[in-house]
Amino acid sequence: MREAPNDREAADQATKWVLALSIALVALFGVVVLVAVFVAAFEPPSWLAIMLGLGLPLAATAFAWLLASALIGSRSVKEHTPPSGVTRIGRRS
Repeated sequence: MREAPNDREAADQATKWVLALSIALVALFGVVVLVAVFVAAFEPPSWLAIMLGLGLPLAATAFAWLLASALIGSRSVKEHTPPSGVTRIGRRS
């Protein structure tokens, strides 16, 4: 059974969001490790350690949003590319 075009688009978008969130989670894990090493090595004041910890979820969310927007944006650019041989006015060359 074939999926309707709208269902296919929704599935593609969901897949791209899941991919973006997965990459963001891996990046978040890497940043958590870096922050933990920084805190253990340099022993910053507690307020700085708390601020670093609070910034992690915000940074991961922003990165996931940026990545998903880029993945979705690359699809929309492909959809709006005119076929070869079509000029700006719409006439064939």
